[in-house]
Amino acid sequence: MEIIQLKWDTDFFGYKVGKLLLNDNNLDENLLINNDFKLIYLFCNEPLSEDLVKKHNLFLSDEKIDLITNVSNLTFNKFENENLFELTILDDNLLDLTFQSGHFSRFKIDSNFKNNEFETLYTAWIEQSISHKNADKVIGFSINNKVVGFITFVLKNNMFDIGLIAVNEQHRSLKIGKQLLTYVFNYSLSKNVDFVTVTTQNKNQGALNFYLKNGFSINKTTYIYHLWK
Repeated sequence: MEIIQLKWDTDFFGYKVGKLLLNDNNLDENLLINNDFKLIYLFCNEPLSEDLVKKHNLFLSDEKIDLITNVSNLTFNKFENENLFELTILDDNLLDLTFQSGHFSRFKIDSNFKNNEFETLYTAWIEQSISHKNADKVIGFSINNKVVGFITFVLKNNMFDIGLIAVNEQHRSLKIGKQLLTYVFNYSLSKNVDFVTVTTQNKNQGALNFYLKNGFSINKTTYIYHLWK
């Protein structure tokens, strides 16, 4: 068991960041004390004890829920909506939607981030998605020539993984999210890829219920703690 330095996070945030993976939550507490990391992410398959959390001032930043669906078993509209189109330019409207997509992100809810890490991280995420560095497509949904929703996805391990998804809060009763998902399902079938995955947070019950209602099932739950020094 060791703390692995995360080079990208360290370079991006400007301070030393590490990751510790706990198998069966067997933790060598000395690792949490004797290190020179400013921030450590602890990934656990079960919640840590309250005593351990209090002792080391650990912050439960996320209950990450991974979901999966086999699109070949789903029934959905096979026709594309004319309001859907590929996005190729980042503007302030899309950036605002990107920030909305991360409302429950651990980088937003952890108040120990004090240098606009959330905004900087999500800006980089959508920039790299638009430039196809971490997404195959960025699909928007437009009403009256304004993008009110979008979704990003990329092929990983022969499955399409949804990265960012958001619908403007003023348009969330119009089933736009479902139409964005349908686009991904249709695209997946067109590429002979059966499985689509997505990740959300347990605190984001609206998103979790949305995915469950649209054919996804929970594959794994991971508890992520932050340790700051």
